[in-house]
Amino acid sequence: MRYSISEWGCIINDAQNERKDLFDLIVKNIERSDPPDTKWEFQNITTKGIFVLISLRKREFLVITSQLAKGYEIDVCADPFGNSLTVHAGLVIFQKPVDWSEGKISWEDQTLVSDWTSVIFRSIQDACQEIVDNVGQKPEKLKREAKGILSVW
Repeated sequence: MRYSISEWGCIINDAQNERKDLFDLIVKNIERSDPPDTKWEFQNITTKGIFVLISLRKREFLVITSQLAKGYEIDVCADPFGNSLTVHAGLVIFQKPVDWSEGKISWEDQTLVSDWTSVIFRSIQDACQEIVDNVGQKPEKLKREAKGILSVW
């Protein structure tokens, strides 16, 4: 089971052909930020929709991992939809989420995961901002807040 514990996404109008450029920019931003022990690769992941049996779909994600955030990964998907590019990024774990307030995860580990996640999400958001600029959209349309709603894929 995949649990998404934090999510961020955006829609970039008139950017349906910018998928490859977006992923190139994300990787460039991660490399520039140089977070320790961070790796990335593309994976096909089956996603579920509201009607699970009829909406299973394999989608290509950029999967970002680090030894600092063992057990966590950030999955990034970008797909054209009409004349727009939809972008979704989620911090994912593969076990039932632990209640950090119960002391099962040390403060140091919480801080490392938080720092790593912040650097990666910023790399993704900055790449989206550059695509927004490149296609002539208004920069203030890009929202940078993440949703922290616990959801199961």
